[in-house]
Amino acid sequence: MPKAALSRGNIATTSADRSIVDIPDSPTDRVSRHRPSRTRRQRTDGASLSQLVGQGEPSHGVQDGPDHQRLLFIPPEEHRSHMAQTDPVSQFQIKFLHAKPELELYDQIVPHLKAVGLYHCTMFRHFMLDHALLTALTERWRPETHTFHMPCGEMTITLEDVAYMLGLPIDGSPVKGDIQTEWSGEVLRLLGIELDGQARSYIRLHQLRKAISEQGPLTDDSGEDVITQYARAFILELFGCLLFPYSSKKYVRCYYLPLLEDLSGETRYSWGSAVLAFLYRQLDDSVLLSQGRWRKTIGGANILLQLWCWTRFSIGRPTSIQYDKWGQPDLQSCGPYGCYWIGNREHRRTPFQIYRDEFERVTENMVDWTPYLAYLGWMPEMVQQEIQNSIWFARVPLVHFTVVEWHYPDRVMRQFGFRQPNPPPLPKYWTEHEKLRKIKDPITSIDDVTSHQDACEKWNERTRIRTLGPYERGDHKAYMRWYGIYGMKKLKLVGN
Repeated sequence: MPKAALSRGNIATTSADRSIVDIPDSPTDRVSRHRPSRTRRQRTDGASLSQLVGQGEPSHGVQDGPDHQRLLFIPPEEHRSHMAQTDPVSQFQIKFLHAKPELELYDQIVPHLKAVGLYHCTMFRHFMLDHALLTALTERWRPETHTFHMPCGEMTITLEDVAYMLGLPIDGSPVKGDIQTEWSGEVLRLLGIELDGQARSYIRLHQLRKAISEQGPLTDDSGEDVITQYARAFILELFGCLLFPYSSKKYVRCYYLPLLEDLSGETRYSWGSAVLAFLYRQLDDSVLLSQGRWRKTIGGANILLQLWCWTRFSIGRPTSIQYDKWGQPDLQSCGPYGCYWIGNREHRRTPFQIYRDEFERVTENMVDWTPYLAYLGWMPEMVQQEIQNSIWFARVPLVHFTVVEWHYPDRVMRQFGFRQPNPPPLPKYWTEHEKLRKIKDPITSIDDVTSHQDACEKWNERTRIRTLGPYERGDHKAYMRWYGIYGMKKLKLVGN
């Protein structure tokens, strides 16, 4: 069998390390795999069926009951989903930040981009976002669990999605470093430009482009130092526009520079987990009421959010090219799964309220739970290496400098082809999550330093902390009864 023809069926597993199991490739078989057998009534961990049935109507507010079963700790009036009940005809839409990088992608810098695992992101520099669709999806985000609470259960963007969609490296050191206020010296040394008339902790993107363009284009006679400096500037622009845009898409932080000093790939960073951590934090902030106001903009890798939504749901999905024109049999030249949505496509402009109503009616059979199975052999070589590591199943904190957010793959096991039992309790209560959210630049307090170091240590143990277990034997009906009580199954739209 050629190396490119990988599938879930030929990935080696053992009884001791059962991270991936054989899953049928047929769409019909995939759907039936998630349906519980009529002859099996196995009860899973969590509340018993009799307890679940006797609990009454689902609760969508701050819940009573044992803390190990509670999910929703945020008061309903402080969560954005409350707008669906109080102002159902509102035209309010969030602006999802996304900018078009302008620096030229020269052939000379491609080896550097591939060495650090950022080359595939260059394929998404020209992309459109559907702000109405993403606003409706974001309403269902719960910061307590880092999942979207859909009518058919919890779903989320996992490390697997980041690797498949964007082709970013997952296995590697956490993205962290010193947070300084003075970077002019490092900017001059690593980029060859000076920070004139701007704050020293970040670079304005238009000034970065201007300074780089003044140095002239790269040619066959360009020295290695010039090529490396340009590659760093190119990556910084990529961060500021696509992967880590902040509340404004006009600048990029300087603290990435030390991580880009060596572009040989000898030191490998987990850019994928950093992208997911930063997006989780942005989604958290977008649904929480702050000082009586809702956020109007969301930063982070919103392109990932858009690709994930189109892949999992048919809602708002554009007409796309076929995958046989998207992929390449050569692993060195094929793109990640997200490239499926790039090319000739037609977008439909739909009002936000219609999107909201469509998400409210999503059923389990309307979700593409395992979209990547048929495309495993078309993935880039780096992504296929990540498949063998199975780090996607790690229940660990994700780190992006001072941002620390938890990854909960055990809550969305259907996205890996397993049945979903009642998830285990959250490792941290909401009060502890709030403490992590208060860690700011720079880290000064001893408690913050300790919490951050603990998160980095847990990430470094990711290969030993996996979500392994008999998930394929879970009772899905029991999960849905449990979720109907403790999750946010419906937004309770007026008129429904």
